[in-house]
Amino acid sequence: MTERTHETQIINADRASNVLEQVSDSTVRNLVGLIVADARKRFIRWEGQTEDEWRSSLPESDFDMAFFVEVMVETFSKRDLVEKILAGTSLEDASGWNIA
Repeated sequence: MTERTHETQIINADRASNVLEQVSDSTVRNLVGLIVADARKRFIRWEGQTEDEWRSSLPESDFDMAFFVEVMVETFSKRDLVEKILAGTSLEDASGWNIA
């Protein structure tokens, strides 16, 4: 396990919530909300979870929730691309991007 010198925190959580509330497409808003909830759950130490297990699930540094939300909103707003990927098309074939 990597030793941390400070507690990892979620930053820009209020801004992230504001961005999410402003998304007019309910599908995009709900998909991003699901992932935000999963990310937030990582910061909770659950009963039975060891300190090492919990810490290993955290990011190495503070987590910018607003940046995370903004990227997800932009990504899930590309509905045609998302639908192709959900149908089994590779990212490269669906998007034409060759970014590894």
